Amino acid sequence: ARGRGKSATLGLALSAAIAHGYSNIYVTSPSPSNLGTLFDFFLRGLKELGYDDVADLEIFRGVPEGVGEGPIGAGDGAGKNQQVVLRVSVNARGSTNKQQRQVVQYLPPNSPAARDILASQAELLVIDEAAAIPLPILNDLLGPSARGASSANYMVWLSSTTDGYEGTGRGLSLKLLSKLRESGGSGLGGSADSALLGSFSSKHRALQRASQSGDLADGGGGGRKLPRKLKELTLSTPIRYNAGDPIEAWLYQLLCLPSADLQPSSSKTKAPTSSSSPPHPSECDLFLVNRDALFSFHPASEAFLQNMMNLYTSSHYKNSPNDLQLMADA
Repeated sequence: ARGRGKSATLGLALSAAIAHGYSNIYVTSPSPSNLGTLFDFFLRGLKELGYDDVADLEIFRGVPEGVGEGPIGAGDGAGKNQQVVLRVSVNARGSTNKQQRQVVQYLPPNSPAARDILASQAELLVIDEAAAIPLPILNDLLGPSARGASSANYMVWLSSTTDGYEGTGRGLSLKLLSKLRESGGSGLGGSADSALLGSFSSKHRALQRASQSGDLADGGGGGRKLPRKLKELTLSTPIRYNAGDPIEAWLYQLLCLPSADLQPSSSKTKAPTSSSSPPHPSECDLFLVNRDALFSFHPASEAFLQNMMNLYTSSHYKNSPNDLQLMADA
């Protein structure tokens, strides 16, 4: 569900990655303005780990090129002229070379050079709001494992939700994750802490061994390919509400946000599945829906409205709560 602290968790995990010695980290999102929470909690995590804002960190802010252009970020007015964090440079601890830095920086997902940059330099790629990035671009970002290989030269953390108005969320769940489960196995089970820290330490040891043997080029991720295994973690405790708060369920029902975990049983509707092909248009019935009847608050019309909005989200229809308002005002 939405509002479970996924971006904040990624930010805190990034600070742990720095503490474990990762040097070349890239973060991406449909728009850099979406990464405010991630970078905020990344800096908070570094502070808790004893890093000094002045002595240890350099924070670079700016307006990235290409924001608001292309299929990602188009019409994103919040990010067009806004100064956002693009890169954080950290003094590497335990190094005798004062010039050695650990860097976390933003990489536009649709950058033509993204694949080459990741293949030659990245040790870790963090993808936030992945459901809003087109699947072909996600496949490129994930590297060889998304194209059938069982190994890659950098780790990937991918965060998203498949509930609510999240564009391709259903596509992410049904297509990409299913493909990753088939190709890389599923590391389910265990707590989030053990899964994340286990990944940190095992990857760090592998990088050290590869560096000592000369398999890695210039300390980056572009040398030896390391085994990649899928680990899935789910956040369930709400951040904006108390656990089980009826206000959250009421809001989801009001905005027709499909979430089987939150909607009351009386309003749950069966969402369409992708297991069967849609019928031919000649086999379908076309109905004229009366707007006043649709928004009459009658139990039957409410159930129909929930079904209709579930159909939009399940069919990868890029929608928002504004669409519901437009339907009501049409």
